[in-house]
Amino acid sequence: MLYLYLALIDTDEERRKFEDIYYTYREQMYFVAYSVVKNKEDSEDIVHDVFMKIASKYMPTIHHIKDDRDLRCYLLTAVKNTAINTMKKKSNTNVSISDIAGDFPDRSLLISNDDFLDTLCLKSDCEQILHAIKNIGKTYRDVLYFYFVVGLSIQEISVVLNRKIATTRKQLTRGKQVLLKLLEEAEVLYSYDQA
Repeated sequence: MLYLYLALIDTDEERRKFEDIYYTYREQMYFVAYSVVKNKEDSEDIVHDVFMKIASKYMPTIHHIKDDRDLRCYLLTAVKNTAINTMKKKSNTNVSISDIAGDFPDRSLLISNDDFLDTLCLKSDCEQILHAIKNIGKTYRDVLYFYFVVGLSIQEISVVLNRKIATTRKQLTRGKQVLLKLLEEAEVLYSYDQA
């Protein structure tokens, strides 16, 4: 698929940039799409559509984005909006972010790509991770959501939640432990169901 996208791009420099974007963000983009549409095939189509649009129209714009956080935000917001539009078309009704996010605040559904999330993704599917975060107590749920889903830094989370940075950091650490335990328990239950 990558070769199809690269064929639409004019310069070698932009092709290298696109290839870097593709390998760095495609899993995060899929996760965002899946968190909205809850369907593997639709999620893959949404990510494909976004990459096609970028390759055919928006590479010059993306090429000028220098900050990686801005680029990540741009890409994941494009996926989120495309997923929401897909849901609207399928249901012919208005779908708001708050409808999709459930108990979570009305924020972009963005996923960070740190080692912790990579480990979780290897052990669990996207739906299972989001479900586990949603079922954690509010104190840890909000911190985990803002950190892993929205992609805010610890400093930004402390401002949003009106907490001290040290408190936010401690809640994130404890929340990770709770999340891992929940997912491990779910895995044990799942393996018993399969036996």
